[in-house]
Amino acid sequence: YITIAFAYFYMDGYKTTGVDAAGLDAVNIIFQVLRTRGFKVRLVFCYQRTAGGGDLGTGATEQILLQDMASLKNVVHQNKDVIYMFALGFIGAYGEWHTINPPVNTTTIIEAIANDLCPEDTYMGARLPSYKNLLSSSYPAYQRIGFTNDSFFGKVYYYGSGGLNPGTAMWQQWVEQGPYTPNDGELFQSPWFAQNPQYYPGVDQSI
Repeated sequence: YITIAFAYFYMDGYKTTGVDAAGLDAVNIIFQVLRTRGFKVRLVFCYQRTAGGGDLGTGATEQILLQDMASLKNVVHQNKDVIYMFALGFIGAYGEWHTINPPVNTTTIIEAIANDLCPEDTYMGARLPSYKNLLSSSYPAYQRIGFTNDSFFGKVYYYGSGGLNPGTAMWQQWVEQGPYTPNDGELFQSPWFAQNPQYYPGVDQSI
């Protein structure tokens, strides 16, 4: 019986205008459905659907992002019982903080999430320790930030690991801090097996 899931809110329809009342109502309705069905979710808001160019590879400006965070605050706080982890999200492809387009001040984004949007008693998730480290370790919300490794297990050369590899400082930080927060990840779904050579042929099949 599954009770934990990912909830991705793709906000790209609002990336030039900001979220409106209808959008906020839709988010609230989804939270209500999740609550009724007994789910808790890792919540992700994102605007950029791909790492490539074009419209799908373009997110919102920093101004729109901050505006939407202020608009979403009440809905998020009212439904915090459904959220087991608030992924930093918002920027980069899939809300994963890579291939960010257009450029934004990442410290401003994480501070806006940590200070205001994310409820004080809710854990957050950063894809990499280096993103968490945009905040000082003395920052009030720092201890509530866990890790959501969206390049989990193995070495897929096409994508890479973001530098989160055994023996690195980021890996050691995860080992030391991970036990005190929720941790999450995302397995690649297709390129793992020799019988699927149409997917990324650079995969090391020995792993």
